[in-house]
Formats: sequence, C-alpha cells, structure tokens
Amino acid sequence: MSFSAVMPLPIARLMIVSAALAVALAAAAMLPREYRAAMLGQRGPAAQVEQVLTGPHTGPVHPALSLRGQRAQLEACDRALRGPFAALQTDDRRALLARRCADLAGAILARAPTLGLAHLVRAEAALARADPAGFSQAITLAQRTAPGEGWLAARRLDLALPVWADLSEKARGAVGADAALLIAAPRYRGAMAQRWHTDPPIRPVLVSVAETLPPVAQRAFLHAVKGAGEGAGR
Repeated sequence: MSFSAVMPLPIARLMIVSAALAVALAAAAMLPREYRAAMLGQRGPAAQVEQVLTGPHTGPVHPALSLRGQRAQLEACDRALRGPFAALQTDDRRALLARRCADLAGAILARAPTLGLAHLVRAEAALARADPAGFSQAITLAQRTAPGEGWLAARRLDLALPVWADLSEKARGAVGADAALLIAAPRYRGAMAQRWHTDPPIRPVLVSVAETLPPVAQRAFLHAVKGAGEGAGR
C-alpha cells in the first residue's frame, strides 16, 4: 500500500513543507548564538572579557550548539580568566566572570561530559573563586578526559603547580601525569627544562615525576635541564 493511498497527497505535501519550515526556523534561531560565539573567538582579550560579562546576570547561560562555537566560547573564558585583563577587573567583575564561565562550562558539559577544555575552564573558575576543593575536582576531571593532549596538559600544569600544596591526592596524581607527559614529550621537554630554572619551587615536583619515567626519558630531561642552564648562563 502506497503512502498516498493512506494520506491524500496535498496533506502529505503540507506536512513535508511544515516540517521543512520548522527546521528552517530552528536553524535561523540558532544563527545569532553561533555567530556570537564565532565572533567571540576572533576578538581581542579585552573585548572577550566584555562579551563574557555582558548579558543577563541571572538565568541560564546559553552555549553555542556546534562544537566549534563551544570551543570558541571556552577559549575566550580561558583567556579571560587567566589573562592580564582579568587581573585588571574589580572583585565584583572577576567574581561575575568566574561564575558566568563556570555556568557556561557546566552547560556544555551537560551535553559533552568528556570535553577536557570545559573541565579546564571549570577549574579556572574555581581557582578564581578561591575554591580549592572545586579546583582539585575539576582539574582531575580535566586530566582524565584529555590525558594525551599536551597543550591542555601544559595549561593544567600552569594552573596547578602554584597551588600544589592545596591539591587533593587525586589531583596531585592527575597533575603528576600531566608533568610526566610533558617531560617525556620532545615537543614540551625544553619548556619544562626552562621551568626548572625559572620556577625553583616546583623542582621537587618535577624530580618526583621524573623518577617515575623510564631511564631514557630521565636522561633526556636531565640533558635538557643542563642545556637550558648553559644557554641561560647559569
């Protein structure tokens, strides 16, 4: 039995047109949000801070619907929370910035719970709010959901090492895994060797992590540390 025999052709066509119109209207409704997210990723740090802060201060934060748009929003929050423009904000504006970015990351994680960048932004927001327990939880999840992404590991390490004493045991294990990844990877080993010289308080952490690596990786890191010291005249 054909479809036209069950339903008259004019009605079937009307239903198809109505469905197509509904899809078109939904897509049109999404466009402003996606455009706003795309433009956010192209703006300078100061403009990004202002855009994150604009909008209603109560109610839900609406993330972009595409992964590309969500990443643009999260990258903007990442730069806004840890950049110099964030430090120039008043306490109230910094608190609002942290809350809005945490809400944005939470809304994105409700759809994509394994997006490591969103967990990183949550960690940054917790750090901005002076919430050590929240930071430890978020930084642990950030590492677990993106354990092999060196650029994210480097960001996590930058956040976590200054507050190492306040980290939970799970968070220390996660950050230690990030440090091991960066020390062992030729692409990042030089930067870690530079940090040995520029940030002496983290040396005990780097030593404890390096001791867990295979001998070949240990020797490579030691060579990089010596080379960085000689290059700087130390």
